Amino acid sequence: MRLFLGVVLALAAVVGAWLFTMETPSGELVTAEKEVFAKAVADDKQDVNVQIKEQVQAEAANKTDAQRLTEPSALEQALLRYPNVAVEDIQTIFAEDPELIGIRPDFMLALMERGDIAPNQVVVSAPRMGPLTASMFVIANARNSFTVEHYEQLLSLGADINGSETWRTVMAMENNPTVLDKWYQHASLGPEVHEELYNKALAFGNLAMHDYLLDDKGGATADLEIEPMNKAMASGMVRGTVENLDELEAQLADSAEVNSEVARAEVAHFLAMRHGQAIMLQEFTDDEKELEELKESTQKIADKLLQLSQGSN
Repeated sequence: MRLFLGVVLALAAVVGAWLFTMETPSGELVTAEKEVFAKAVADDKQDVNVQIKEQVQAEAANKTDAQRLTEPSALEQALLRYPNVAVEDIQTIFAEDPELIGIRPDFMLALMERGDIAPNQVVVSAPRMGPLTASMFVIANARNSFTVEHYEQLLSLGADINGSETWRTVMAMENNPTVLDKWYQHASLGPEVHEELYNKALAFGNLAMHDYLLDDKGGATADLEIEPMNKAMASGMVRGTVENLDELEAQLADSAEVNSEVARAEVAHFLAMRHGQAIMLQEFTDDEKELEELKESTQKIADKLLQLSQGSN
């Protein structure tokens, strides 16, 4: 089974890998990302999503107001739907169940508390990153819903959160500034990793990490150098995305009958990364033509994100 969510995570890992290798030409990686992303959306054809949605809608239609006041929360309902979850099921569940989109951290933390999975248990092995534990997977797939409370709960459950290279890459996907600071202090990091994190921020389009390093940590663009390959790859990704915005719409339309909510959320996440990259790239160029192109790209991606949020293709 081709897993949409797993592929998106793999794409993120490939993007992060720019920082560790100079071997892959930018054109090849841009093309590979387009092909894998298109296949991921096109192949995301599962019946489970439709069945779950129809069942929830049918049950909701038959409930009285009193019943609605006492009905289980979204998390409680999710735990009832999945009474026994193995670690190898996580990617499939996330790919098939749109009801989990906004509560993925809560769901995984509840599974840890229930004893289904362990915080340091390996969920998947990502290209060039190696094994990702359940704790890492929570953050990498939170989609803007990971909080300080989630972070503290992970620690209380025994998560081995540290400053290793893999953790530095995972946290480069986290966009909560307070969480970033909590991790930075907990891992006893310092200026020696600032340039690496700065490059990772560009690779993942993470404006929160970018701003944290420049503002909270007193960094300066003059002191933090962006790797030429990293900049070239980010530029290529942004251009390729803008050139294929209509194609992404077509892919969404093709998959609209099944898993449309999951697909839409993942496309929005993908575009948000590119939007962040386009904004950051503007500060790395003195060329007026390139700057104007980046501003136009930023606006086009922002417009597409707005359309997605309004439910329009």
